[in-house]
Amino acid sequence: MRVLVTGATGFTGGHAMAALQRNGHEPVAFVRNAEKLELMVRLHGLTAVEHRLGDITDPASVQAAVADCEAVIHTAATVSFDPADAAAMAATNIAGVRAVLDAAAIAGCDPIVHVSSTSALFPPAGDIVRSDDPVPEAKTDYAHTKAACEHHARRLQESGAPVVIFYPGGIVGPTDAGSHVVGEGWREALRPGWVPVITRGGTSYIDVRDLTAAMVVALEPGRGPRRYMAGGTFVDWTQNADALDAATGKTWKRRRVPGRLMETAGRVGDVIARVRPNWTPPIGYEAATTMTRSVPTDDSALRDELGIDYRPLDESLGDMIAWLVSQGRWDPVDAPRWGDRGPQ
Repeated sequence: MRVLVTGATGFTGGHAMAALQRNGHEPVAFVRNAEKLELMVRLHGLTAVEHRLGDITDPASVQAAVADCEAVIHTAATVSFDPADAAAMAATNIAGVRAVLDAAAIAGCDPIVHVSSTSALFPPAGDIVRSDDPVPEAKTDYAHTKAACEHHARRLQESGAPVVIFYPGGIVGPTDAGSHVVGEGWREALRPGWVPVITRGGTSYIDVRDLTAAMVVALEPGRGPRRYMAGGTFVDWTQNADALDAATGKTWKRRRVPGRLMETAGRVGDVIARVRPNWTPPIGYEAATTMTRSVPTDDSALRDELGIDYRPLDESLGDMIAWLVSQGRWDPVDAPRWGDRGPQ
């Protein structure tokens, strides 16, 4: 099956192309930069990948790209909790999703796999997030863009378009050609003098290799619209700190912060950042509420229908840190478990 992959030079997109080739499909990369695609091909040891140049916010280039493809995997997105990035997120996440999903539906692609996020269903309606939960009213910038995308994708589903939505949590694992959102977010949170925070709530991690394996299994035409929670393994913040210790081989000190104080600090940080544009707050309100109000996800359909068993979280996080150390993007001093690898 010829499958157009948007965001092909990104973390999830690169792994999607690798999973497609391993399973006998033909990925067609939709990219803005052919040189970066060449790097991704080398990183994953792929055979030559056909590509189309364009931008997901340009409907004409998207329509041309999907014209000779049978299915689509849409991974391209901008992820940020910085209010300064709100406009860029709206352009990529909202306009881009509409352009890709609409063009794929018109072209008759089946299925049309859309990689959403657990943020599209945030804040949660209860103690667990399910794929049939209503889309809540988003109160933060990133969640707003994902919710807007979700409304559009569900409208297409209601019209009968074979849109298949995945809702991943934090995507982890090795091998990427650009910014690694979770891994480098950890690094930023552990700047000199900083320590892991223990507060209420928690976070979910899914290995990129498990997520993309699920998407490839879902490439079955004729099954119509479907939705799959793919939050992954949920850990509270104490368990998260333990996982950080195991992944790096270093024991990190911890600081307990009440949840309400975390959210207040986030609000204050956002206010100061608006009057001091060159200052980056330690945490903003969106990041704080995501930390303190996240709950587990019901991933049973992904396991029962698609047959995906998650690999151990320690393996996923260890592979992520090892990769970042090998690329010189994580100080080996802060990862003695992998410090002898050095840049590769």
